[in-house]
Amino acid sequence: MKIFALLLTVLLTFSGCSSMESEGGAQRTEIIGNVTAEQLLAREPGADIFQWEGLVYLNAEEIEWVQEEELEPGDLVGTIQQVYEQNRPFVDGMATVLPEGTEIYESKPHLGPVLLAKKGDTYIKYLALIEG
Repeated sequence: MKIFALLLTVLLTFSGCSSMESEGGAQRTEIIGNVTAEQLLAREPGADIFQWEGLVYLNAEEIEWVQEEELEPGDLVGTIQQVYEQNRPFVDGMATVLPEGTEIYESKPHLGPVLLAKKGDTYIKYLALIEG
């Protein structure tokens, strides 16, 4: 439940659009973009995340709709290259909890915002934090 509340807070806090008043009182929309690892870790320092191709993926163990999806590993997309250390830039291939060498797979059937991390004989579902 804590992860679901965190995800909901992140999505609401860093929503993809915000209204701003321009000259003459008209409303305009500013695109803010996807949440960054740094923004998420500032709010939840212990979050289980990794970054892949510019997107932050959050461990989805407590997100009911993701857990209900029956997914198998598809193609190997790569491996975790390094573990995050505080005050360093968060880059692709970096994780907070997953160790170096953890294999990351596409989900099958393909569920775009979900990747699978191999841990022993099991796969952990991670959900991309995408605004839109």
